[in-house]
Amino acid sequence: MNEYNQKRKLLIVNPNQFGYSAGYNYYCKYLKDEFDIDFLYIDRGLVKVDEPGVQIIYRNSKKNRIKNLLSFILYAIKLSRQKDYDVIFCVYFRWVYLLGLFCKGGKKILDIRTGSLSDNKIIRFFYNRMNLFTSLFFDKITILSLHLSKLLILPNKKIFLLPLGASVLDGTPKRFDKIHLIYIGTFHKRHIEKTIEGFARFYSMHAGRVSLKYDIIGFSHIEDDVTKIKSTISKNNLNEIVLFHGRKNHQQLKEYMQNATIGVCFVPQTPYYDVQPPTKIFEYALSGLITIATDTTENRRVITDINGIICMDNEDSFCEALEIVYANLGKYDDSKIRHSLSEYNWEKIVKNILLPILT
Repeated sequence: MNEYNQKRKLLIVNPNQFGYSAGYNYYCKYLKDEFDIDFLYIDRGLVKVDEPGVQIIYRNSKKNRIKNLLSFILYAIKLSRQKDYDVIFCVYFRWVYLLGLFCKGGKKILDIRTGSLSDNKIIRFFYNRMNLFTSLFFDKITILSLHLSKLLILPNKKIFLLPLGASVLDGTPKRFDKIHLIYIGTFHKRHIEKTIEGFARFYSMHAGRVSLKYDIIGFSHIEDDVTKIKSTISKNNLNEIVLFHGRKNHQQLKEYMQNATIGVCFVPQTPYYDVQPPTKIFEYALSGLITIATDTTENRRVITDINGIICMDNEDSFCEALEIVYANLGKYDDSKIRHSLSEYNWEKIVKNILLPILT
């Protein structure tokens, strides 16, 4: 940017806490030289993360969820009318169309990361049609994949493909002489207990022959998801081998990635998950990890013999995938793994794809 030119003003509206949603902190990091950025979010009580040069604005969370969201929306509208923003970038959430209707700004962009993941067909139908309705009130729509765009029946003339990316969480060279697994992400509807069962079977056959460990990092708003994971660990007497760490922000992940050799990307094999691009595969690969991923269209697009292996979404197949990785540990090369998905680096995506969309 020319130093004599005034920066354009960008407002990012995201109800999720800054630093805990994939990518948005990197949007700020790599756009702040071009834009004067305000990032508005709801304080969820997590450790606050800052980004130098970016104005992070948070609204305190209220007990009543409806009042909480309405208060957040009204504040975003008020903020947009106080400042003359060139671009307002809104992450999809319930009633976000109100921002499209009432926010004052030069250009309004809606970012859609997912369709409905409900098991109920009726709920999925109405949720996905709400995406279509909401898109009517924005100038541009950013979407993770064309498959997802087709599922949601979004207007082609507004669609801009904005893929997920990753940062290099660990740049140290990898030695593939151990089976140290890591799972990072949500637990909701992921059935991570199945991976623990598969790992337990592998452990029973190979304990003592190779170093074995499994770190599980993440969260769920459904307590039963966490309970299933913890009970499966205890049931298999793996409390010293499979470690449950709970939720961590991106800055806290490096120490766990340094000790890992295999990343786990385990999503159900359903039509509505099939079109969801896998954030974690990129993070695993750029940090030099082998990935075990379930067999979906989007996973098959990025997993190769160089960087990982595909499995089905059950215990037996996960165990078989571990067996194949173990038998081929010596063939993996962390530099080749990193290079295989190097184009998905956040800096490249922001500067080469997102920045042109915003301008």
